[in-house]
Amino acid sequence: MAWFGTAVSLGVIVGPAFGGLTTREDLHFTLGLFHIKIENYAPPFFLAAVLMFLTLLVALRWLPESLPSRSATVLAHQPALDWTKLGKSLLLLLGLATIAQFGLTLFEAVFALYAQEILGYGPIQTGFVFMICGSVMAVFQIIAVSYLSRYVSAIVQVALGFALMGSGIFLLLMARSLPIVLGVVGILAFGMALITPNLTALISKRGGEHTGTVLGIQNAANSLGQVGGSMLGGVLFAWQVSAPYSFAGVLLVGTGFLLGWRKKHQLWLLMAALSRW
Repeated sequence: MAWFGTAVSLGVIVGPAFGGLTTREDLHFTLGLFHIKIENYAPPFFLAAVLMFLTLLVALRWLPESLPSRSATVLAHQPALDWTKLGKSLLLLLGLATIAQFGLTLFEAVFALYAQEILGYGPIQTGFVFMICGSVMAVFQIIAVSYLSRYVSAIVQVALGFALMGSGIFLLLMARSLPIVLGVVGILAFGMALITPNLTALISKRGGEHTGTVLGIQNAANSLGQVGGSMLGGVLFAWQVSAPYSFAGVLLVGTGFLLGWRKKHQLWLLMAALSRW
């Protein structure tokens, strides 16, 4: 799951850099009697569309089928998903996935506006910040999760991740220079790097033979967080510039505190492991 998260984070690294570098002056083309003008912010969208089409062709040609040839028979005899057996713990994990994605999406949706309003950043600086965010998530999802799993449980890592995310968002309100902004965004990204693979692994194990189903439900929970984060972030930003990050910081730190309170002993082991690392 950590490797999978790293693959996703690589897209977060390349995407903002790709968007910032391809934002140029207006492009003009003349085709016979027609004059075509592409606004300076439009090329990234056109190029992304081409990339998605090429990805579709690659998937159709080389992506292997995951189901066996007798899949129809297997699926016909597979028992239905029984929510009563999965229990409240799965609902808790799905709720945590929603909150984590809510916080990350709120940060991403508001940052371009916040950076322009408060920090005076343009597309290149903003893209660089997102590139650093993705880089930290890509690297530490493998390194940190693999190391810390020897000492503490996954849920303790998730608790620490929420605390780090909330702390990073809080500190962003006080950061003004680019190095400090990159540092606090790195703290936020490190927190998300601890949350994503551990939550996915816990949800996958909880699903048992219905792993595919519960992971699909997790994607729905993530999408719910993305919708809520972008909508509420925009509304709060329109009300007060600092409100989105203040709200998200309280929510994320509070979630981490509630999760970690019952695992205080493991948290001390976690801090000791981090100090040795």
